[in-house]
Amino acid sequence: MNLLKLFICFFIFILTLHSNCQEDFSFDSLVNSIEKMPYNEAFIAIMDLPYDKYAGNLIVSEKLFTKALTMARKTEDSVKVGEVYARLAIINYLRGNYDQSVDYNQKAIELFLNHDKTVKAGYVYCEMGYQMKRRNMSLAFYYMRKGLYLLENADSIPNMSAPYDNYGVLLEMKNCYDSALIFYNKALAIKEKTVDSIGIPFSLNNIAQTYMLQKKYSSAKDYLDRAFTIRKIRNDIFGIIENYSLYGDYFLQQDKISEAIKFYQLGLEKAKVSGYLYVWQYISNKLSICYEKTGNYPLALKFHRENQQIRDSIINSETNDKIARLEVQFRTIEKEKELERKAKEVAILNQVKVQQELKLSNRNMVIFGISGLSVILILLFLLLFQRFRQKHQLKMNNALLMEKERGIKAVIEAEEEERNRIARELHDGVGQQMSGLKLAWQNFNNRFLKDEKEAITESERLFALLDNSSTELRSISHQMMPKALKEVGLQAAISDMLNASFRNTTSEIRLDIFGIETRYEKNIEIAIFRVCQELTSNIIKYANASNIDIQLYQSKGNLILSVEDDGAGFDMNKRKDGIGLTNIKSRVESAGGTFFIESEPSRGTRATIRIPV
Repeated sequence: MNLLKLFICFFIFILTLHSNCQEDFSFDSLVNSIEKMPYNEAFIAIMDLPYDKYAGNLIVSEKLFTKALTMARKTEDSVKVGEVYARLAIINYLRGNYDQSVDYNQKAIELFLNHDKTVKAGYVYCEMGYQMKRRNMSLAFYYMRKGLYLLENADSIPNMSAPYDNYGVLLEMKNCYDSALIFYNKALAIKEKTVDSIGIPFSLNNIAQTYMLQKKYSSAKDYLDRAFTIRKIRNDIFGIIENYSLYGDYFLQQDKISEAIKFYQLGLEKAKVSGYLYVWQYISNKLSICYEKTGNYPLALKFHRENQQIRDSIINSETNDKIARLEVQFRTIEKEKELERKAKEVAILNQVKVQQELKLSNRNMVIFGISGLSVILILLFLLLFQRFRQKHQLKMNNALLMEKERGIKAVIEAEEEERNRIARELHDGVGQQMSGLKLAWQNFNNRFLKDEKEAITESERLFALLDNSSTELRSISHQMMPKALKEVGLQAAISDMLNASFRNTTSEIRLDIFGIETRYEKNIEIAIFRVCQELTSNIIKYANASNIDIQLYQSKGNLILSVEDDGAGFDMNKRKDGIGLTNIKSRVESAGGTFFIESEPSRGTRATIRIPV
């Protein structure tokens, strides 16, 4: 195995020595010669820039790829436009322009999916998840897993190295070091097989960082040195900056402050020239820590201020709000497109069925034409009779369906009315009696049992039991018909219900409600509330989910409820609808709506309810 690694490193060394001059020449000369090239040649020259070259000078690279975007738009090739968007997203992320990066990623994904480029879309999803890691870890894992799912289903192994690396970073940030090392080594194996001299150092450094976190410094140093050697041979400016900062971390963790400062200073000089703001901020913060440890407080204060100034320029409240809005809009558009896609699939299946029936009818007509006149008359008579029976049967079926719907609606209305009646009876009857009994017991306790210690203790125990019973009674009354649903509306009722349901769980709940500016009919609000209540109850009982996303919004004349979790899921082919799902279907259909549910084992469940309003 060691011999194989030596051979790979030697091969990379020879390869990069041969290609380094060409790459440096093409990058340096491209800025000056771009205006003289034909559009196609100029576009290809820009897009062929390796990652280490365009990441090494972000300011110049952004200008080049902005020109490439203009060229791609003139060709009206949407896939090329998407490819440029993806590069601009990376550049803006490295420069700290996070809102612009999110916008470019979303545009690239939309173009790729519109043209069935699932591999390209999967790669951008993974990149977007990686870029979200310091702002929203749950969204980072959501986008990363979505991208990995697309790439693995497309069997796109050569495109998996960078996503595996980035997924390892997310796992490392969650302190799952062993899992992170598995994905880092997967990525490294792919890169060594394809002799990817740009990508290999990234995997080596990722493994080194994990070993540093585990305090395995000897192993970490070996991987750092291997990565740095390759990057020096390639003259990879971006990679060299990263390695300088990692060497600084390596020595700082071992309290070798002078060595750490030396490497941080080397990285800081190059980061300032390249415009790599995030590393600039990171190294300034580390230098502030180093100088504080040595007692050089003026320099510690200088670098602390520099770190604060860069951080404030990268992220502010307005940028965060914009990113959050873009993310919500993007996820909403995704869900709408998925619903539209399913509706189109149903329409296509219906159209195919109609065409098949039409073909069968035409074939029968040819057979009928060959037959004699007497046979034709008999068949026509049978056909008319059959149509009469079908119409009659259709009328009967429609009547039965309407009667069934009326029955379901009546049952639901009766059930809600009975819930209201029982809630009122509990609150106004038994509840009032228990409250009166509690006050009487308290008065008795205060007046007669002050000197009897044992009697007081027993009285207090009974009083506590009575108080708990009264509280439980009020809780049952509220669950049967929430007060907030009557007085304030659907949004407050759902929020109260979720707070009460998940108070004692470790699940993370995300509730987004937008586009709702009015109250709806009583039966619609009750149906949405009860469905949300049933779905969240199922998640608590069976899903063992860590994250639950709930969205309620109005779109195109429909009130839409989406409930999604990352729990255990189930096999749709083996699904048997229980009482809960049957009740959900009945409530939604009684309100004139539709109900979709999707799930896979270990991949969670998503339910979507759409009711016309």
